[in-house]
Amino acid sequence: MKFLKLTLVPLILISLFIASCTDDDINKPGSGSVLIIDPTITHTDIFGNVLGGDTTDWCSNSNTLFRFNPAYPNPANDTVNLRFQLPEQDTISLMYLKTNGDTSVFIRDQVLNVGVYAVKFTASEHFIFSGVFRFIIRSKRFPEGGEYCRYYGDVQFY
Repeated sequence: MKFLKLTLVPLILISLFIASCTDDDINKPGSGSVLIIDPTITHTDIFGNVLGGDTTDWCSNSNTLFRFNPAYPNPANDTVNLRFQLPEQDTISLMYLKTNGDTSVFIRDQVLNVGVYAVKFTASEHFIFSGVFRFIIRSKRFPEGGEYCRYYGDVQFY
């Protein structure tokens, strides 16, 4: 009887543990039931508030007055907002990296005055339907002394 308790009880406990740790079908990626948020992106709400994730890839905490704030909302269904701040007149370009590694520019060498700017990006207009894409802002002025400066952040479309 003691032998049964020592062998059978641990086997039952191990079996229950294994059974409780299996994934439900509803949580599997690609099922369409649950959005799996990529942990490598900065998660934001519809107002631009940072909710978590990788908060290091956007340039919102830079030492200069130049800012490239996290895109919002992120993850996004189809439309994402990009905000940036220029402390002086600058020539900027906005682009994104496609999944094949090519860069697609959607604002090219535009001269902008001092201020805060918001750009609405609609993924379906660029034939983006799902995945994580890197958005890049290129500045001619910041950091000072640099030929071009590139700041970037990742956006997940679902």
